[in-house]
Amino acid sequence: MGLRKNSRCQSGFTLIELMIVVVIIGILSAMALPRYMKASGHAKKAEAKGVLRQLIILERAYFQEHDTYVASLAPNNIPLLEWDIPSGTPRYDYTVRAGATGDIATSCEAVATEKADADGDGIPNETLSMFDDGTTAGDW
Repeated sequence: MGLRKNSRCQSGFTLIELMIVVVIIGILSAMALPRYMKASGHAKKAEAKGVLRQLIILERAYFQEHDTYVASLAPNNIPLLEWDIPSGTPRYDYTVRAGATGDIATSCEAVATEKADADGDGIPNETLSMFDDGTTAGDW
């Protein structure tokens, strides 16, 4: 009598094959995560830049009508301008203060200050600024 071979065909993956797939997925995610974080940080900073541009445009329009700029009373509280803080979880605090001349009547500076480390670059509370003449300061 001879040994009978199992006539059923077995299919599936071996443990080694599954472990190789897990290692490959781990390597791909380790490469992708830092790029995602960097892109996410750039997107958050781009949002702040857009808000600063909007504030300067509103300030210029107000100046054309009233011959003065408007300063903020507190972060995200700018009276007389028809401006709403961006919806969702705020990543930046926005303020308007006197610009290059030191007098709010003649110049202004819109400032976005990070809440914690909004852009994920490891530097908390960075500021971005835009002046009434369009020049910028900070990590643009």
